[in-house]
Amino acid sequence: MPLRTISIKKIAKRKAVFLLLISNVFFFAIPLYFLVIGFWEINSCPGSPYLPPWMIIVALLIVIDRLIFWRRLVNETKFEKTFPRPSLIGSVERIKTWEENRVWSSSRTLLGLMAAVRVAIFRTHRKTVEF
Repeated sequence: MPLRTISIKKIAKRKAVFLLLISNVFFFAIPLYFLVIGFWEINSCPGSPYLPPWMIIVALLIVIDRLIFWRRLVNETKFEKTFPRPSLIGSVERIKTWEENRVWSSSRTLLGLMAAVRVAIFRTHRKTVEF
């Protein structure tokens, strides 16, 4: 590969990592805000007594979701460092096998837990809307 292509890929990867970090810092601010307001108004919410506990529960679920996301990202990064992606010029079967192994390297428990947390977030939102 030409040197220019490699440097463009490195720059693109750095931008992607930077964007991912910035977005996660931003999305961590939302549950932090929910926690502060939820605990602040836990006994004196003028709108609904269910709102502060809901904010606290949703904030904790969002934090758990983000932690699971980062754990999966670390696992996939370790896999890709240990088993580099086969070249596109090589066999299609090797690429398919690599993709299957990459998917299996992620913990099924983490994937299931992440899905359960997202369903719980959805369910808490639906219950609040019904009040």
